[in-house]
Amino acid sequence: ESKFVFNSTNFKEGHVISIKGQMDNRIDGDQDYFVRLRFGSDDSQYKDLQYKWIEGKNIDTDEAGLKFDYEGLKVSENGDSVNIGVTLASIPAGDVNVAVASSNKREVMVEPATLTFTPETWNVPQTVTATGMDDVVIDGDQTVPVNFKLASEDSHFNALEAKLDIVNADNDVAAIVVASTGAEI
Repeated sequence: ESKFVFNSTNFKEGHVISIKGQMDNRIDGDQDYFVRLRFGSDDSQYKDLQYKWIEGKNIDTDEAGLKFDYEGLKVSENGDSVNIGVTLASIPAGDVNVAVASSNKREVMVEPATLTFTPETWNVPQTVTATGMDDVVIDGDQTVPVNFKLASEDSHFNALEAKLDIVNADNDVAAIVVASTGAEI
């Protein structure tokens, strides 16, 4: 609640009322609001002023989806891995299951295969680990999409998809290997 006092010296000065929308992290659409201005005075000319209402709308900017947190998306055929923190972008109305899958398991493996978020744990990071696999083929660095598919009774989240591209650095080189039999020539 804010209070302004007008008197005989400042009655012509304007006062600014700041109204700030609050982020609620829920997909609940634009919300109407009303601010009531109440007048009070000992002066009989102002004592009986009626309440005034200011009407506004708080625009909903929340969206369904995933948020990712990572330091890099490059692994190698030496078995290097990266950890990816995953959270939801807003509070769901029900549980959200996320299927996680590599599009090429010969190059990149991911675990776990499923994440579950609830309305209470929507912003608690869960970790997906992507690990580079050695394919013993000289094929250069490979970009492998890791797919995230959401399923939920909350229609905002159901059937959403996201993807992150993981680069698996090739460690294979062309070479001739000569084995010694131990015999003298």
